[in-house]
Amino acid sequence: MAAVEKDLYLKIGRPTNSCVACGAEIAHAGKHPSILRKAAENAEALDGSKDADDLGPRREDYCSKCWQDLSERDFVGYWLAKREPPKVRKIESKKERNAGLLAWFEHLQSQERDEETRQSLFFLAHLLMKYGVFKWQRTETAEDDSELIFFKATGSEDEVSVATVELSDERSVEIKRELDAFLLQYANLQTEPDPGKDEVPAAAEPESETDS
Repeated sequence: MAAVEKDLYLKIGRPTNSCVACGAEIAHAGKHPSILRKAAENAEALDGSKDADDLGPRREDYCSKCWQDLSERDFVGYWLAKREPPKVRKIESKKERNAGLLAWFEHLQSQERDEETRQSLFFLAHLLMKYGVFKWQRTETAEDDSELIFFKATGSEDEVSVATVELSDERSVEIKRELDAFLLQYANLQTEPDPGKDEVPAAAEPESETDS
């Protein structure tokens, strides 16, 4: 690769998640056309009124439709950007699992306490106790004669309470299914989409370029 071509390639930005022309989502397109336009050479750029990044080659990503409609062919390079959806990851450690369980418990605590929510909290509190996140403190009878179980989170002085409820086998399975779905979402919450992998751009003039 010639020195000039190598310099241009190193300045190419990462793939974007939308078409530069219409804004359509292209992050999971499989492959999509990308081009490299020439550096700005107008007076506005030369007099220092533009940022330094605007003076270099500019990358543009297109969806298939907008690429077919593109009439301007003044770019200096063309290639296909390979795009893959982010890989789904699962909970990888007991620490992460416990953090996810606690996050769901705290979320449910903020919801209206209908029967299903009370059942989920009861199920989760005992699961958190099983995993050592909660410690049982005591059981009390509320003014409405319902039974409340008090727990304390490990390393904290704050107490939480849940109402004692009846749980059928069917409801326990349903709560477990909801929990698994939440933990999967929790595990992937901080996962960023794969930016994709580019094929080496062609440095030929536009009229001699062919799709690859």
